[in-house]
Amino acid sequence: MAPLQRIAIRDPAAARPLQVLLERCCEFIQLVEGHPVRPDEAERLLEELAPGRSHDDKHVLGFFEDSPDQLVGMADVTRGYPAAGDWWISLLLFDPTARGRGLGERAVVELHDWFRREGGAASWLIVQVQNPDGLRFWSRMGYTIVDQRVQPLEGGGENRVWRMRAAL
Repeated sequence: MAPLQRIAIRDPAAARPLQVLLERCCEFIQLVEGHPVRPDEAERLLEELAPGRSHDDKHVLGFFEDSPDQLVGMADVTRGYPAAGDWWISLLLFDPTARGRGLGERAVVELHDWFRREGGAASWLIVQVQNPDGLRFWSRMGYTIVDQRVQPLEGGGENRVWRMRAAL
């Protein structure tokens, strides 16, 4: 298996491959966001910031496996959130056709290595209660549940989520 190639996706004008990936992952977006993929989902993702953080802290990464033209996955991470020395993984997503081949595990290992090189001490994320596969994956990757919270959804309603942490 070829190594994952990671590139930064910073320019909203270059968001088309990201939008295509999000559309291919429409069931996940519906599950966690409570709405279908919007036509501007990629641009929204690129612009959305964690509270108190800037675009300098946000990194949207594309993962390519065999071809530099085929985005197979992506990660949205933020440095310094929820506190200094922490990293927040807002989203780690792989194309449904690329799942089950260990790419997610490889991506998390690469992310954790990068976080450590950047002085990171811990990584945080949330998993929706209605996503037991996500909970199993992140638990296997060394994350433990810190607490359970309620996350409001954009169009109304709410998600129950587990907030999870892994020491780096």
